[in-house]
Amino acid sequence: MANFYVRGKTTTPNYWQYCITNDIPLVELIPGRKYSKVNYDIYSMLGNHEIGEELMDEMNTIYTAYCKFFDLPKKYIAAVGGYYALIMTVHAEHGEFIAEQLYNYLVKYVRANRTPL
Repeated sequence: MANFYVRGKTTTPNYWQYCITNDIPLVELIPGRKYSKVNYDIYSMLGNHEIGEELMDEMNTIYTAYCKFFDLPKKYIAAVGGYYALIMTVHAEHGEFIAEQLYNYLVKYVRANRTPL
């Protein structure tokens, strides 16, 4: 199974349930011609756990650096969500790489930092 879901291409019937069962984050790539969207949701990894706000701060720092480094036009800069879910606009040619790296990062981060309720 792929580490991320590609909207319109991945055929897993219930990817959300797959993520819950396997204790992995839901990472989705929404392909576009020039810009794509990559989003994640870590609720699938929380169950009876929680995670602090640090993840959102880290994601914002990483995304801000990406936007500067790759000169993403301001009108396309979008990082919306909360502590547990986020959607980001990226250059289309970076979409799969970012989705894969995001998946790996989230698995390690959440498993190391979640605490029981």
